[in-house]
Amino acid sequence: MKTHKGFDRLSLIYDLMVKLVFGRVIRESQISLIKQVKNSEKWLILGGGTGWVIEEIFKVHPKVEIAFVEASQKMINRARKRNPNDGVNYILGSIDQIPNGQDYDVVITAYFWDMFETDHAMAMKRSIDEKVKNDALWLSADFRNTDIWWQKKLTKIMYWFFRITCHIEASELPNFDTIFSKQDHKVLFQKSFYYGMIESTLYKRS
Repeated sequence: MKTHKGFDRLSLIYDLMVKLVFGRVIRESQISLIKQVKNSEKWLILGGGTGWVIEEIFKVHPKVEIAFVEASQKMINRARKRNPNDGVNYILGSIDQIPNGQDYDVVITAYFWDMFETDHAMAMKRSIDEKVKNDALWLSADFRNTDIWWQKKLTKIMYWFFRITCHIEASELPNFDTIFSKQDHKVLFQKSFYYGMIESTLYKRS
């Protein structure tokens, strides 16, 4: 798909590009969530990019098993090179390639849902729910809409860029409150970054 090829092209400069715009905030938003997890055995990472987050997980949870699902082959190549750990199963593809019967107890979707329209994201979320534990922890970090003018402009620029380069389907941020409904999820931890434009949330399925 064109989306995969787009992220292939960005693989060598992706981390640098993110750092130039947001500094360390993107990393800190995810590290803050990883530190909240106390007991875990199997982690599922969706859209993990270049794989730097794997290093951070093993710093805190050195004995866990990780399934790393990524649609870009070049992103997976970079992730595998920086993390040649036997505890990581690198999977090229989408949610359809998530192994069954693994009972993942932690899921990470960081800057993942923002590529999809809300209805599609909800359908994907339901499919993923079938492959994780009923009481799984869900680590979600992503952009949020604000009333600050420069953040609105920055969000529009990001969508313009990624729609052109990677052909993502979304043109605006999805409704996260719909994806993670209060009826099905309890918020255990939440923290805002970058003047409210980024929000990290630790959910527990109820």
